[in-house]
Amino acid sequence: MLLTGQGGVQQKAIALNSGADDYVVKPFDAEELVARVQALLRRGRSTSQPILSRGNLFLDPNSRTVIYGTHLLVLTPKEYAILELFLRHPQTVFSARAILDHGWAATEFPGEEVVRVHIKELRQKNLKRWVLPKI
Repeated sequence: MLLTGQGGVQQKAIALNSGADDYVVKPFDAEELVARVQALLRRGRSTSQPILSRGNLFLDPNSRTVIYGTHLLVLTPKEYAILELFLRHPQTVFSARAILDHGWAATEFPGEEVVRVHIKELRQKNLKRWVLPKI
């Protein structure tokens, strides 16, 4: 569930398409938030998401594992979020700002250079350059 101060239709669509199960905009009603969390808990993890792939890269959103070739990659949560975003939207060109909006909480205020550092770290983990676009 995504709790955010951004309530625009486009932000909601991006969040839901990126894997959020629900979306609540601040300020929120506490009773509604509790009801939404309870509904999500009732749903459980009964529906599995398909494995995302590109070439020799496989990302399993259910177990949050990434395999490149025959190697299991150990990624930070931010690296995983960036990679998943790219694999879910392979035809989209993302700005650093858009990646920050996707992978960082509203309470975090990193600069755009942080995105470049994370992408550089992903590249150093043996991911081919064509998997990760330049920004």
